[in-house]
Order: sequence, then structure tokens, then C-alpha cells
Amino acid sequence: NVNFHYEKNKDILNDINLDIKYKESITFAGRTGAGKTTLFKLILGLLEPTNGRITLSGVKISEIPNYEKRKIFGYVEQSFSFIEGSVSDQISLKDEKIRNEEIVNAMKFVGLHDYILTLEKGYDTLASPNLFSQGQRQLLSIARAIVTSPPIMLLDEITANLDSETEEKIIKV
Repeated sequence: NVNFHYEKNKDILNDINLDIKYKESITFAGRTGAGKTTLFKLILGLLEPTNGRITLSGVKISEIPNYEKRKIFGYVEQSFSFIEGSVSDQISLKDEKIRNEEIVNAMKFVGLHDYILTLEKGYDTLASPNLFSQGQRQLLSIARAIVTSPPIMLLDEITANLDSETEEKIIKV
């Protein structure tokens, strides 16, 4: 059983016990502030449980190197965080093991490839938030998450703050 708190004696998550099977889809529902994002961060090993342990096939998540986690987990956050660099860098996170073909395939999958080709330097264009709408940023986030074809996808309120037309497109992707 896993517990977690940011402040002593103020548990965010209390006695969480999950056993998720291969190819199983799970939905965590709850009001804002209920701990869904915190649970994802624990699963990803970005946070350590206050008590208990989180394992993947018997291996403690915190013992898996970060470069390996990207091959295991795809994580789509509520908002997209740009890094310094090109459009391609936004997807690869500057991981040289990720080939241009994989980036293009991920962008085609989310429907952004044609838009990227209209940019001055295409995939080599210096990325900035003003180049992308809120919906396009969510699609970038999905492309970033799927580029390594991870077996586990964590989707955290991926349609929050989007208009209904864009939400429909994101859900389709």
C-alpha cells in the first residue's frame, strides 16, 4: 500500500494499492486536487512514496534509470512544457537515439506534420509557444509521449481547457 504527502500528516494519497495487468486500461476519476497528477508522478518515479513502494514487473520504479523510463512510459501532461531548441527537439527532448523518421511518424500520427512543413525551417524551426495554439501544444505533448512507442501511456487531463472541436480531435488521436 502506497501513501504520499507533501506536508507531514496531510496525506494526498492514502493506502493506494493497484495491480495493473498488461494491456489493461485504467481511468482515475476525481475532482481537482484529488491526487491524480500526484499518482502519475509516483508511477513515473518523479516522486517517492511516503510509505510503500511502486514496482514495474517487480523492479522498484526509482531504480529504473530515467533514460530507460522514456522507453517504458509515455506521459501527456495537462500543459506542454517547451524546451530550448527546434520543433524536433520538442519531441525528442534532444535524445539522439530518437531518429528523425520516428519524430515525423509521431507528428503525422497526431496530425501536425503538414503544419510543421509550413514553418520557415520545418522541423528545424526554433520552437516557441507563439507558433502553436493550445490544441497544437497538446498534440505536441502526445507526439512527445508516443515517439518512443512506450508500452505504458499516462494521460493527465489531456483535454482540459480546450474548445469542444479541439477536444474531439485530441480524443480521436
